[in-house]
Amino acid sequence: MTERFLWSPLRIGPVTVKNRIVFSAHLTNYAEGGRPTEQHAAYYAERAKGGAGLIVTEEHSTHATDWPYEKLIHGFHADVLPGYRRITEAVHRHGTPIFAQINHNGGQASSMYSRLPVWAPSPVADPLFREVPKAVDHGEIAAIVAGYADVAERCAEGGFDGIELQCSHSSIVRGFLSPATNRRDDDYGGPLANRARLLLELVAAVRRAIGPGLALGVRLCGDELIDGGTTIDEAVEVARMVEASGHVDYINTRSGWPPRRSS
Repeated sequence: MTERFLWSPLRIGPVTVKNRIVFSAHLTNYAEGGRPTEQHAAYYAERAKGGAGLIVTEEHSTHATDWPYEKLIHGFHADVLPGYRRITEAVHRHGTPIFAQINHNGGQASSMYSRLPVWAPSPVADPLFREVPKAVDHGEIAAIVAGYADVAERCAEGGFDGIELQCSHSSIVRGFLSPATNRRDDDYGGPLANRARLLLELVAAVRRAIGPGLALGVRLCGDELIDGGTTIDEAVEVARMVEASGHVDYINTRSGWPPRRSS
């Protein structure tokens, strides 16, 4: 019975996948100068050739303040487009759809690479990377939202079939959702509805940018597994808010607050 479902097609919004095997996002360390490379194209094409029903790429950064590790794809640069097209064309030759995961790492970014302040909801140092971030103001929040929309639109132009918003562990969205890292007293802090405001703004902005022809998914943190962090009950409520927006085709999840070098 399980095998029958595993090999059956599934519709994800406007996209149909041939089976239920998903090659999920993870860091490859193949980027050069912030741009995707031929090695990316070859790597994802081999996964498609191997039979995966859907491929989700590693994260693409949505803003110049987000540079947590050296070999990150800088989706905010217009000249990533040729690399995007190489990747999507290589994967599509095998009849496999490919989604781009987009993200801003927030408090788990690094000024060592960007030479810019690290952005987060509140000046709470990440326990692993320890850099005290700058609390973003409303203008900077607007810039974050605009950055996601811009990168999503570029991914659509580059031939991707869908967008996944990385909102689980190493993400500024997780930082806003979590009581452990969101100490704000404005419209983006306090009650869960306020802490989820950025996520819902991103969902709406990205859907406007990509239109109805691409799939849109959200990767949430189910439980941070830390004192005072997001719990499964709150994650379920956030998932309901995302679903109620009417903009999203799927939601997936992972738990914990791990190092940033996986997506």
